Amino acid sequence: MRDQNIDLNQFTFSVVEKDVVVIGNGPAGLSASFLLAGHQPIYNGTGHPDPMLSARLSSLSEGESLMSEEKLQFLAQGMEEYGGTSLVGTLFDALMHPGAVTGLDISSPVTWSLAPPVDHVVLGDGPPGGIWQRLDPDLLTLSLSSWMELPGLRISSDGQQRTTAKEVAEYYKRYVMELGLSRYYEQCKVISVKHLEKMPKVNWEVTTEDANGNRIVYRSRFCILATGSCIPKKLGVKGEDEHNIVHDLVSLEERLSHFTDRSCRVLIIGSGLSAADAVLLARFRNCQVIHSFRADDVTLGSMLPESMYPEYHKVRQMMKHNHGYPGYFAYGGSTVGDLESNHAIITTSSHSKPIIVEFDVCAVLIGSHSDLSFLSNFTSGLELTRNEEIKEIDPKRNPVVVDPWTYETSKFKGIGLHAIGSLVGDIYVRYIPGGAVAAVSHIVNTIKMFNAH
Repeated sequence: MRDQNIDLNQFTFSVVEKDVVVIGNGPAGLSASFLLAGHQPIYNGTGHPDPMLSARLSSLSEGESLMSEEKLQFLAQGMEEYGGTSLVGTLFDALMHPGAVTGLDISSPVTWSLAPPVDHVVLGDGPPGGIWQRLDPDLLTLSLSSWMELPGLRISSDGQQRTTAKEVAEYYKRYVMELGLSRYYEQCKVISVKHLEKMPKVNWEVTTEDANGNRIVYRSRFCILATGSCIPKKLGVKGEDEHNIVHDLVSLEERLSHFTDRSCRVLIIGSGLSAADAVLLARFRNCQVIHSFRADDVTLGSMLPESMYPEYHKVRQMMKHNHGYPGYFAYGGSTVGDLESNHAIITTSSHSKPIIVEFDVCAVLIGSHSDLSFLSNFTSGLELTRNEEIKEIDPKRNPVVVDPWTYETSKFKGIGLHAIGSLVGDIYVRYIPGGAVAAVSHIVNTIKMFNAH
């Protein structure tokens, strides 16, 4: 509830007290809200196709909650063999989707019961779903549609097929509405997050601003960072901010729509799946494609079955062989210099002199990182220094370090700061609910301990 209004030099803002503030309204933030709203995973007595996991589950009583650190550690034994991004994330992927890998329709041994909710708010700068609301709606998901599901609500499409970004975005909106989470959601921009050291029962002060410039300050004991990776990485070269240089697929499609009377020349920089999607988009529009990427050894899509992902295997073949594809020119093992005046300077290992290419549109698609600018006083402490050359938090190479069973940030333990989702390396939606369960379990049990005293 809003407990006071403050007027400073004719600027009015509200102060609101909450138990938990969740920053980010993508899959991670929505999963956390579902759990904070009182939903908790319980064992329903059903077995699991993994005999070892089934044996551990059978030691629990039917109807027993899984919301404890000890139970998560016990059940997650042996999850390393699944190859997921985290033990708890892999555990809940196995529990929620026991038949996804085999394609069988197997009932989950977990159901969701309702307990008293935790007073919380979810802050996001757009509609529920985060970056999924800004992707090209026709883009096919990398994961099966069932792996895009969050706890408590099935996605409508065939779970054993890939689906479109549009359907996923609509599902996340529906998730908030059908599960009654709308009352916890506020659309706003987070301006700053401060740690309050001398206020009893309050650790965090989060300042937000809505579209009309109104500010609300939230004060809470706990803060969950769930912002995902939404800031495109840049090359840092001259000309990169010119109008015909884009850093996402939606902007690329918008730029290409202006070339209705003629084909255009598109320079695509990057070797990942987004760059491959850009190649496919440009060729669909009969554009000439110049493709520059650092790697000499092309691994795009090598771990994906060709029967399910034929488009990525096709682009990989084009990148490796670079012949027999009219209108497509690949420069492997290359770096790009200036991008000024519709010209790019490409340096390759196979050419003694730099190559100058002309383009009408350039798409720089080299990954993304998390926006934690509102945490300016804390980001250096959050980084995992496995690679000191990486300055920003990167979900693959430099994630936020958390306790694997509570998802409390390792550098700031004891002050109620948790991180979940791609911030901590859980880059696939299927692994996100487990981290949310770990974080919310710790928060709920900590609140119970405080209340008992």
